[in-house]
Amino acid sequence: IDFLWQLWEFVVTLFECAISTKFVCCFLGQETQSKDGRRRWLGLALSYASAVSILNRIMPYEGALDLIYIIICFIYCCAFLPGTFKQKGFISVFYLCVVVMNSSFGANLVSAVMNTDISIIYSTSGLARFLAMLLVQMLNLFVFKVLTSVLGRSKADFRTFHTVEWVLLGSVFLLSIAGMVLIQISILHTNIKQTDRLLLLGVDIIIITINYIAIRLLLHINRLHEKDVEHKLLKEQMLYQIQYAKNMQQQEESIHKLRHDFKATVAVLQNFIAGNDLEGASRYLVTYQHAIEKTASIIHTNQPFLNAILNSKLTYAKENGIQCSCHSPEVLPQLDDIDCCVLLGNLLDNAIEAERDLVISNPEIQIHISLLGDVICISVKNRIDKSVLEANPSLHTTKNNVNSHGFGIRTIREIVKKHQGTVIFYEEKKWFCIIPSSPNL
Repeated sequence: IDFLWQLWEFVVTLFECAISTKFVCCFLGQETQSKDGRRRWLGLALSYASAVSILNRIMPYEGALDLIYIIICFIYCCAFLPGTFKQKGFISVFYLCVVVMNSSFGANLVSAVMNTDISIIYSTSGLARFLAMLLVQMLNLFVFKVLTSVLGRSKADFRTFHTVEWVLLGSVFLLSIAGMVLIQISILHTNIKQTDRLLLLGVDIIIITINYIAIRLLLHINRLHEKDVEHKLLKEQMLYQIQYAKNMQQQEESIHKLRHDFKATVAVLQNFIAGNDLEGASRYLVTYQHAIEKTASIIHTNQPFLNAILNSKLTYAKENGIQCSCHSPEVLPQLDDIDCCVLLGNLLDNAIEAERDLVISNPEIQIHISLLGDVICISVKNRIDKSVLEANPSLHTTKNNVNSHGFGIRTIREIVKKHQGTVIFYEEKKWFCIIPSSPNL
């Protein structure tokens, strides 16, 4: 009988560890169907199960040592599973929070219904412990299945969480674990009545509800923030398109004027040549060349929005006395308009601002867009009078108001990362160069 009971507890432990760690892998984007994915999942499950089995041997209720489970999961995730550190830290706390909630709720429910001291459920083999273990695993199976389904629908929302949001949500779950553990420990060391058991069961339900509300609230706030950002970007996109239309109109007017004056220009040159005044002809040609250079350059590709933002920024740069050159294929793959707007806007704004601050007499920006197979590369170069990377290798903002500035480089990195690309920063011969590239932009 003892052997069968120990075997039952071992099977229950393996089951709990398997479904909870599978959720961890799912959250971090590690599929479990392939041979490698299944090996990583089972490795985490066995690590967790071993720790549970050892601690169960030491004490009847190992909740006070739940921190060990969090550390084991976090270390394993960092070593073998994908995802960022903040995601791994969050899920190491969250999955255990679910397990602790289900365990506490199941044990307290059986204790209240059967009017049994909870210490008997934790330490003595019998019907109450059997029912509690069975109920807890049914809860685990149901809750983790629901969470996996919710994760499938809200995965994009979780991916957009910032560090503060991960920390706040993780703190709620960590405090919930601590609260439920303290409740269980107090029950184990206190003789309580049936009415008290029902009250504590109500406390468990309240804590579980608070955690659910916290998740829903943070997801809702995050979605509202994303919609607000998207609205601002769409507004900015519209402004760029309006500016592009104005640039096109100015270009048409400038070209029309140049055509109108062309006959007069030829006549003037003929007079200079007839009078053998080559110096005067040369001066006139220089003046005519400057007039042409003031005409806004127009970039034409099959991507209207790319045209709008490039022409808007290049016109602004020329108005500020910055020489610009831009090369791009006429035919480009379909681009993400909003992210392309933000990426190019930040790249060119940074370059223009850097050139405006230069003390040299020939500020210049070079833009080169190219396709390498399915990968689009955007190279933006601007002149520098001294090394930027030596003085500021992390490219932090040098402006006084840090809270209002310094988003350009960070935004560029975030967009490139979002589209599974890379960004390179380097310097060569008094040029500062940024080259973001991505197959999915």
